[in-house]
Amino acid sequence: MAEDFCQTRPSPPTTARGMRLTTAAPGLHHLSCRVDSIDEVRAFEERLRALNVRLLYQGSVPHAEGAQSGGVCFEDPDSIRLEVFSPTGARHQAAPTPGAPSCGFY
Repeated sequence: MAEDFCQTRPSPPTTARGMRLTTAAPGLHHLSCRVDSIDEVRAFEERLRALNVRLLYQGSVPHAEGAQSGGVCFEDPDSIRLEVFSPTGARHQAAPTPGAPSCGFY
């Protein structure tokens, strides 16, 4: 599992250069890491919660209504959105925004 990926420091509102990254400009929208199962996603989510990392949803979610794939989303200290996801196992979870992809806010 990729739990070493987590950082324990709180997320500041700005980058080292003093500005928040924006999704309104060209560049990286988010970075995702694939794991083998939804159980690994949930274990990673628990690790994030233990580190007091703010999740972008209330926890792991499917990528869309009825989708097999799903993950947990959060931000790094420079406000880059990160995701740990599994290609299967999320079908029976509720999507946070019915009718829209979960990554639609990127």
